[in-house]
Amino acid sequence: MRILVMGGYGEVGYRTSKLLLSRTDAELVIAGRSGERARSAAAELAQTTRNSRVRGDSVDAFDREDVLSAFESVGLVVICVPLAGLGDSLARAAFEAGVDYIDINANRRKQAYLESITDDIERKGLTFVSEAGLGPGVPSLLVRYAHEQLGTLETVNIGAIFRDSKISRGSAMDMLVELGARHRVLEDGIWRTASLTDSNTIV
Repeated sequence: MRILVMGGYGEVGYRTSKLLLSRTDAELVIAGRSGERARSAAAELAQTTRNSRVRGDSVDAFDREDVLSAFESVGLVVICVPLAGLGDSLARAAFEAGVDYIDINANRRKQAYLESITDDIERKGLTFVSEAGLGPGVPSLLVRYAHEQLGTLETVNIGAIFRDSKISRGSAMDMLVELGARHRVLEDGIWRTASLTDSNTIV
């Protein structure tokens, strides 16, 4: 199998690529707008992991034809780029190309699109995993694991502290857009719209 990691030379994409090389036998393509940076990251990974199954390539996430061409040559795409400005375009391309898909970022437009084609994804025999990053993917998996290990859970408080001096502008924008979305809070058995001043102390 060949796996394409979009944003493979970024912080998360690079670590994901390294993990994929150590845990799978797949050929890996690290891709991003800068072919030079992608090839440099691939060469560094090949050297540090002593693995020749990785190469770099230039793929512009905003160029539909470029994306479709890249997706059609692989079996799985892992999206590690910010979705601000992209919305559902990469998910649509993956579906059209008939490849399995994983992304790490929340995006309401993308999520609405995936929900609208759930039956079609299953009919095609594809696997789409959405929002597998910090919010909400990893915490939700940890909660499920805790439930399996501990039994019944009544309440789970989840919190996160972000302190990343290297965060990209696009990733920061993804987080701000999600924070600015209209969330709901269950309070005393009644759902209400949350405000930015709502808080919860986690001990």
